[in-house]
Amino acid sequence: MKKTIAFITDMHLFEKLPVQTDQLQHWQQVLDDVRERKVDEIVIGGDISESEHYAYFFESLKGFDGRFRIIAGNHDVVPALLHHFSNPENADSAELYYSFSDENFLYLFLDSSSNHISEAQLHWLEQKLEANHFKVLLFVHHPIYEVDTYVDRKYPLQNRETLQEMLSDQNQEVFIFCGHYHCEDETGTGAISQYETPAVSYQIKKGTDDLDAHAEYFGYRLITIDHGNISNQIVRLT
Repeated sequence: MKKTIAFITDMHLFEKLPVQTDQLQHWQQVLDDVRERKVDEIVIGGDISESEHYAYFFESLKGFDGRFRIIAGNHDVVPALLHHFSNPENADSAELYYSFSDENFLYLFLDSSSNHISEAQLHWLEQKLEANHFKVLLFVHHPIYEVDTYVDRKYPLQNRETLQEMLSDQNQEVFIFCGHYHCEDETGTGAISQYETPAVSYQIKKGTDDLDAHAEYFGYRLITIDHGNISNQIVRLT
């Protein structure tokens, strides 16, 4: 089985931004690029828009012929999201976390919209990982491992050490795809790799003491799965 997944994050549609740019135009360019590449699936990495504009966002996705999945960011309102995207595994939950697997991978989608992973979600995740025998693709808005950026020091995932411990107990490779920091970064430890993805809206420079935002480019991450192998690349647009 071979497929491609576009991980697209931090659109911030209709929101006031720290730089002057047109995030709606960026979003449309990303969608056009994904369609031109004939990408099979989209995973939305959170921070979509103000909740009153979710209808616009989901209407815009109708132009994409493939499957799409959603995770929530700290700017998202999960109850409002659930009116448009039903939780495929935990229908009675007020949070948006779920999973599925194929012949090679376990896919995990976490809800970090409250800036931490809830106890109920941690218990669910622990059960999933204990029963797992596949490589893991984990999608979460907040990075789990530290990145040298102002946003990491100011607004990290509050209980990420707990997640780090859980993932380090895995005997399988783990690939984390995340956003939130509006930059490109690759880090990890052992068999765990974390891929921080640039935002659709605007970027934030790494290695600074204060917020240093720019809109020189925008983009997303293109993931290619070829049987049991996985590769990925940044797609930059201007």
